[in-house]
Amino acid sequence: MFEKNQVIYSEGIGVCKVADTPMLSAGKKEGVRYYLLRSLQDQKRTSYIPVDHHNVTLRELISPEQAKEMDRTYARKDEEEDKLPAHRRFEVEYVLSHLEQSEAEKKGSRTKRRS
Repeated sequence: MFEKNQVIYSEGIGVCKVADTPMLSAGKKEGVRYYLLRSLQDQKRTSYIPVDHHNVTLRELISPEQAKEMDRTYARKDEEEDKLPAHRRFEVEYVLSHLEQSEAEKKGSRTKRRS
């Protein structure tokens, strides 16, 4: 199960944040827990996906190593049909930008320790 505020990939809306996991019910039926997903690429897009028995692929983001490899591979592609789909491209860019941020923070904390 994904946690609240975790950033994941949904085949429906791409890179998204788990905003909440509310229990929803229709009428007198027993409630069902859902992921409330908010797209990071398009802030207006949200999606409710059942936590159990969903038909949409939900997964953790690719690793920084996978993002670097995909970036190198698809940077060499010239033809439009060989390019990475927009949702996947955003995932690569998101992972790489957060990797750079993380590395900058680590470097900054090492500099502070030396002072």
